[in-house]
Amino acid sequence: MEQFIQDLIKEAGGVVLEMFGKIGVKYTKADSTDVVTEADLASNKIIVDSILAKYPEHGIVSEEIPEEEWRKETHKEYVWIIDPLDGTRNFSCHVPLFGLIIALVHNGDVELAAVYLPVTDELYFAKKEGGAFLNGVPIHCAAQDTLKETFGAVWGDLVVGESYRIMQELIDRGRLERYWFGGLACMAASLSYVAAGRRDWYVGPAGMGVWDVAAPFLILQESGCRVSDLSGGPFKIWESKHIIAANSALHEELRLLLNP
Repeated sequence: MEQFIQDLIKEAGGVVLEMFGKIGVKYTKADSTDVVTEADLASNKIIVDSILAKYPEHGIVSEEIPEEEWRKETHKEYVWIIDPLDGTRNFSCHVPLFGLIIALVHNGDVELAAVYLPVTDELYFAKKEGGAFLNGVPIHCAAQDTLKETFGAVWGDLVVGESYRIMQELIDRGRLERYWFGGLACMAASLSYVAAGRRDWYVGPAGMGVWDVAAPFLILQESGCRVSDLSGGPFKIWESKHIIAANSALHEELRLLLNP
């Protein structure tokens, strides 16, 4: 299964990359930030068809499958959770920052995770209790022990509700601590960059659905990051609405900042 998930995500990523810069939005879902292109659908078909051909008894959850259909799959022993193209808005605007996300869940626990960024040919992979890797090389979260002068990642879309409060807290504290943060509009990149130490932390919503966080959650954990919900409690891929991810020292600072 380890080689299968890595080969599959790169195969689908190659097809997505061939379409990059050549197509635009096919249709919009809930709002203007939630768009679908032919690349989303092509990638989804490759991934789903390959899984069903090899593991017909497994369940599949995908952003491009209607919820009434994938909800029936979640009780199975093995469930694949897929975002066939994350950062679709970037992709549709010809911004070269997008990725594919696949996780394999076994009896409720994420056991294998893969994130692929086609433009840079970067494959992030993790196995439960087996470490996290970028193109086969072990990765680790950043080592900074204070928020001062760190570089964080945040949500890249419309900020409302609790997300607005989070951003305001970060901005107010940032004026004193002199740290930086920004949104990439691509959870695949944002969370993988934290796992690899390219960004020091992530704070914000847990994406648009379980497909955004299931694989990055394991990659972050296996890279040494502490991953929690906003209160500092266990992060649950199906339930948690927000996420804090950082090394233990930064995580505690962020938790205290957001829970005064």
